[in-house]
Amino acid sequence: MSQKAVVIGGDGQVLEMADQSRAERLAGAGNLGRVVRNRRGDVVRIELVPLSDDGALDGRHGNPQSYIHDDETDTNPRGVWELRHLGARSVEAAAFIRAAFLPG
Repeated sequence: MSQKAVVIGGDGQVLEMADQSRAERLAGAGNLGRVVRNRRGDVVRIELVPLSDDGALDGRHGNPQSYIHDDETDTNPRGVWELRHLGARSVEAAAFIRAAFLPG
């Protein structure tokens, strides 16, 4: 009787119990994490990593400090943090943004 190999997904869940021919095919997969073999060379455990999960990749991040300031202005008292104004400062642009994004 051929020994089955345990196939573990990227989230730690058991995906299947694969026979040796399927285990050897999975051992050549692109999302292979680790293969454990016994002394005879048979695959006994395969750990896969998520291939399409890009959540762990470091993306482009803005500098959150650039969106706030504590400068003293006519609308911002001393020592108070304020969000920077993003967008155009013209009256027409402000009216357009209000009409587009604010209800009513």
